[in-house]
Amino acid sequence: MIGGFITMVLNQPEFTVLLDQRERIISRSFSLTYSIRGAPFYRIGATGVADSIAAVQKANLLQTPTYFLGNGRKYADKDSEKPSTPVWVDWHDGLGERLTLQVEKGYNGVPNGLQVVDIQGAGIFMSRPEEIRAVVEGRDPSRKLKNYGYPVSEQEKDLVLGEKQAYRWNGTQLEVVPVRFFPSYEAFAEEAKTSEFKKALREMTVVYAVVRPAEQARKNPFGYQPIEVQLTNPNLAIPLGGEDQVRAIFLDNEEQPLFGWERFGTHHDGYKTVDSGRVASLLRLNDGVDCSSNLSSSFGRSVGVAPEALVVRVENGAFKNPSLDEVVEALRGTSGRMGVQ
Repeated sequence: MIGGFITMVLNQPEFTVLLDQRERIISRSFSLTYSIRGAPFYRIGATGVADSIAAVQKANLLQTPTYFLGNGRKYADKDSEKPSTPVWVDWHDGLGERLTLQVEKGYNGVPNGLQVVDIQGAGIFMSRPEEIRAVVEGRDPSRKLKNYGYPVSEQEKDLVLGEKQAYRWNGTQLEVVPVRFFPSYEAFAEEAKTSEFKKALREMTVVYAVVRPAEQARKNPFGYQPIEVQLTNPNLAIPLGGEDQVRAIFLDNEEQPLFGWERFGTHHDGYKTVDSGRVASLLRLNDGVDCSSNLSSSFGRSVGVAPEALVVRVENGAFKNPSLDEVVEALRGTSGRMGVQ
């Protein structure tokens, strides 16, 4: 435990999902490791996705992006013959979306035509549980699910594609945040290899979107494919934070497939439902990333991480203890949870 910061609070969620792990060098012969864990909120029912998101927000936690769920798998069960920890054996919804959008307005940096747009770290609907409930329940006849996906409005398209912004829950309220846009997978893949981007991934601060023509995206490998194919598959690399992240997640320390798995999955809806959106979920074991599930699938599995836990970060490769002022500021308005061990 770090500095006795963890406080057990009645009715607080249990932090069980590994999201990050670091080592602090104390001396030449002594070091300490710490981990950041998220709290899963499992809900069932037609509005399960919305209910799970709402539970994270009610607890004043941050929603965990798909890429940060994947980040935890880089460290979990690495020396085990088979996976046993929640981040591997359970599946979870990420703060990420895959949208199929018809573009006609000539947005800057976005080609016209049918486009597939992945957003990570924010979104159109994944931080807005009431919007999800409204479309699932069919409250507005003009705003119903599209082939079980979220119906994206023109105003929402303008926000993401025109203003390059999206919605994100900051732990206490909904906010509109800037989105870093990549006009192609190639541009994203190159940037994702930089130390600056990897640092932002590990700090859970990066919000990004990647645009691909739907015709091109349909040609990317689909379903369960050999590991050598999946290591550079955009369908995995985009929601997980880049090709280096995919390698770190699915290969062991000897660069062999983790747990002896030779195939990993990736799933989408075919990109035929115009102006619709799907949740980017990280499935269990070797099932990979799923962007095809029904928004009213009866299951919601979002993960929350405490803002104060993210204060304990690493700067320039070295462990950084938070100052007292930083801890006090991070804890302000919260219940003293950490999820740090």
